[in-house]
Amino acid sequence: MVSAEEFDKANQRAAQRQDPIAVAVRYDRRISRVVISLNTGIDIAFPPHAAQGFLGSEKWAAAQFGKRGGSVTNEAKAAASRENGRRGGRPRKVAV
Repeated sequence: MVSAEEFDKANQRAAQRQDPIAVAVRYDRRISRVVISLNTGIDIAFPPHAAQGFLGSEKWAAAQFGKRGGSVTNEAKAAASRENGRRGGRPRKVAV
């Protein structure tokens, strides 16, 4: 277990670090570039086509968004879950 003193020292060290962090992103039409502004004052610019695949494929992105949507709870999903529970749980997949 970490002591309170060690924890405070670690937080102080982290506060002193000056790692670059993205603070803004924009598309500059004038130069046809995506511009990422860092907290250090440096701007990084690159053409949009150079970023293809940078954040993964469209299939990967769709899976990530679907994962987030599936984890959202609301009253309709809770009611459906309760009803499925009364019937013995999730229906079995049928082999095709």
